Amino acid sequence: MNKDMNQMDLENSEHLDQMVTEALMRDRLVSPDADLEWKKLSARMSVGKDSAASPSDVKHIPSSALRLVWTIVGTVAAMALIVVVLNLKGFDADGSSVYQAKATPAEIVILDEQDNQHVVKGNDLSLAPASKAVVHTVVVPEGKDMKLTLSDGTEAWLNANSRLAYPTVFNGRQRKVELQGEAYFKVAHDSRHPFIVYAGGMQTRVLGTEFNVDASDAKRPHVTLVRGSVKVSKANINKVIVPGEDAAFDAGGSIKVSRVDLNDVACWKDGIEMFDNASLRDIVMHMGSWYNVNVICHDDALLDMHLRYMYDRRQGIEEAVMMLNTITNNKIKLQNNSILIE
Repeated sequence: MNKDMNQMDLENSEHLDQMVTEALMRDRLVSPDADLEWKKLSARMSVGKDSAASPSDVKHIPSSALRLVWTIVGTVAAMALIVVVLNLKGFDADGSSVYQAKATPAEIVILDEQDNQHVVKGNDLSLAPASKAVVHTVVVPEGKDMKLTLSDGTEAWLNANSRLAYPTVFNGRQRKVELQGEAYFKVAHDSRHPFIVYAGGMQTRVLGTEFNVDASDAKRPHVTLVRGSVKVSKANINKVIVPGEDAAFDAGGSIKVSRVDLNDVACWKDGIEMFDNASLRDIVMHMGSWYNVNVICHDDALLDMHLRYMYDRRQGIEEAVMMLNTITNNKIKLQNNSILIE
C-alpha cells in the first residue's frame, strides 16, 4: 500500500509541476511587463497609436479570449516560484534524479499595440511598411528561432528566448528597435537614418552592417561585429569596433573589447549550437529545452563534466544524443522521449 501511495504522490507531483511550468511559459509569452516595455519604447520613439494591418500570415487571437487565462496565470504564478524551486529535482521510480527541461511547446507570437496576440506561422516573416507607425513586439520562446525582415529591409534573426520591439514603419530620423535576448542583424544601408539597437542598457548604432547582439544576460550585454562598423554605447562609455571584435560590458559598466572567431559567433542562426568547456548539465538542459524532452540522471557527478561539443539543433534529437554519447564514453542515451545519463 505504501508503494501505491508513493507512486500516487509522484504522479501528483509531476502533474503539478507540469501545470505550474505551463502557466509560467504562458506568463512569459504574454507578460504584462512586455506591454509596459512596449509603451516605454513607444513613448521614446514618439509614434502614434493607430493600428496597422496585421501581417497576412499570422493568426489573430482577440485579447478578450486571454482574460480568463490571465486570471488563472496570476493565481498560479504566485505559488509557482516556490513549487519550481522545491521541485527542481525530483525522483523517478528507481530513485534517479529527474530534471524537467521544458514545458508544453509555445508558439512564436507578435504582440500588437492593442494588447492582442498574433501567432506566427513558420519561422520566417517579412513585414511590409504600414501606413502609420505603431510598436509591435515579436516573442520567440524556448525551442524556436526565427528570421524577421523589418519594413526597411533589415533582416533580424532571433534566437530562442528572445523578443524584439519594433515600429511597423520607420518614419523618423532614426530607426530604433529594442531587444531582449539574442539577435543577429543584417541592417539595410541608409546613411541618413542610423539603425539603433537598445539592449541591456546598451546602444548599438550602425548605418548598414552585420552584427550579433547578445543581451541574454541583461547585466552583461555584448556586441560582435561581422561586417562594417558599429558604435557601442552605455552610460558614458562609447566605443567603435571593427569586424572580428566583440565589445562586452560587465555588471559594473566597464567594457572589454576582444578578438573572436566569427565562425563561432552566429552559427546559432544556422542551427548550430556550440559549447566550449561547458558542463554536461548545461548541455543536456539546453538540449532538453530545445527538443522538449526530460533529462534523467542516474549519476549527478557526471553533470559536472566539462566538454567542447556542438550539434545541429535542426536535426533530430537522435543524432545529437548519439554524438554526445560518443564523447562521454557511452554515458548518454535516449529512451522513452527522455535523455538518460548513467
